[in-house]
Amino acid sequence: MRLALLPRLTRRLVSAPLRELSSRLPRIGELPTVRAVIVAHELHGPAMRPIDVSACWNTLGRLVRCDHGGRDELRLEPEALRPLVDTTLRELPNFEARPLANTAHGLAVVADVVSFAPGEAMWRGLAEAMIPRVGEATAQHLANTAYAFAKAQYPARALFEAVAAEAVPRLGEFTPQDLAITVWAFARFSRRRRSDANAPVWEDQPAPALFEAVAAEAVPRLGEFSPQNLAITVTAFARADQPAPELFEAVAAEAVPRLGEFAPQDLADMARAFSRAGHGSSLRLRGR
Repeated sequence: MRLALLPRLTRRLVSAPLRELSSRLPRIGELPTVRAVIVAHELHGPAMRPIDVSACWNTLGRLVRCDHGGRDELRLEPEALRPLVDTTLRELPNFEARPLANTAHGLAVVADVVSFAPGEAMWRGLAEAMIPRVGEATAQHLANTAYAFAKAQYPARALFEAVAAEAVPRLGEFTPQDLAITVWAFARFSRRRRSDANAPVWEDQPAPALFEAVAAEAVPRLGEFSPQNLAITVTAFARADQPAPELFEAVAAEAVPRLGEFAPQDLADMARAFSRAGHGSSLRLRGR
């Protein structure tokens, strides 16, 4: 492929590594910059398998979080990602659960960080492809899928219902972070914050059976939770208006001796969650 045919962002940033990238499909996850991922896709997109396409999104999601990964250049020209969107849509029928989850998660991060709008067809296609494959997904993939669609504020209710139904009997497979991320995702659609006036919202409570099951699973495992995951979990329950007095009492008992481990933001979030859920006195009494 001639360099002149590459997107403007790619042409501007390409240097010596182009020759190496053009010879064979590289290991996408090892590429060091956004530029390299875009070039690799432009040169090898037609030959990419679903696992390669998902690796592009997964790697981009990691790189845009880094100061030196090419995030700022991509912010100037996010439409350089449009060919990768087209390839993804073309290959979606061939995606299995893992590449679907990785694609959704990476795309959600990229879209948020660089203000890229992949289009409704992309999110709808990912949701429709994932629903019949939730049984193939690992706990982490289920959590990441819910996170991605919540982050993107795409109201894929049927997908969330499928994830909840699959997750409840398998919560023992979830890490503390998976549990926290999952309830955060379901809570995001349960209530609009004042700053989210245009955000989608559930018409009724989101998957109450999931919240009940997560509370029961989490209580005996709270010692495994990081301070951030404790704060995320109670914030999700409070935001979704899900009553879980045993969970809040257990979190208070776990958190108070560890308050020195909490970042200021996590402390503030947890205090607000306890107050909103009507358990503020539990946290205060435990702290005496």
